[in-house]
This record gives sequence, C-alpha cells and structure tokens, in this order.
Amino acid sequence: MAASVLLVLCASCIMDHPEAVMPVSIDFEEVDDGMMTLFVGDTAVLRVTILPEGTSDKKVKWSSDNAYVASVEETDEEGVALVIAEHEGDAEIVAATSKRAVSAVCEVTVLPKPTEEPVEGGE
Repeated sequence: MAASVLLVLCASCIMDHPEAVMPVSIDFEEVDDGMMTLFVGDTAVLRVTILPEGTSDKKVKWSSDNAYVASVEETDEEGVALVIAEHEGDAEIVAATSKRAVSAVCEVTVLPKPTEEPVEGGE
C-alpha cells in the first residue's frame, strides 16, 4: 500500500511541478541571435520566455556584466527588463531564473550616438 501512495504523490508532484520532469529553459523574445546594438542614450526592452509554461520558477533576476556600458532595470512586468545604453562598449545582460539557475545571455554593443550632419543649402 505504501508504494501505491508514493506513486500517487509523485504523480501529483509532477502535475504541480512540470519542471521536475521537463528541463526549464529561458530565452529572449525578439532578439536576433542573442545580440543587440544600441546607441548611447538609447533604451530597449528585453523580454524572456520561460518554458515549460507551467513551471513554478518564473521569477527572473537581471544583471549586467558591465553596467558602465549597459545597465538593466527590472520592470513591474514578469520577465521584462529595460536596458539602458550608458557608454560606448560591450556588455552582457543576463536573465536567470531564481531557483534553477537557468539563464540566457544577450550581448549588447553600444555605439556612439550618431551626429546629425547639417543640411547644405537648406532653408
């Protein structure tokens, strides 16, 4: 009898926590090849998808390996952050799940803000 109760509890655990049998993955939406280019002063929204959909580990921790170049701020929306291009250079923005340490990295290149050329002969 104890074995059948144990099986029922395990089946219930799997139903409540699908990540127990399916690996959790995290990926950026709308970012080509995990890379982004911004100009100094620009901002961009990063959004991640965490699969499987039923996973209980939906909390995302955001960080930048070089906040001097590109800083990252969490928003009130789950899985969404704002990237701010601070100075010219390269940075990696990391989105990691809080419990399972699954992460995704977005490489950010920040370029100098383009200067506007005066229009010759313009009125």
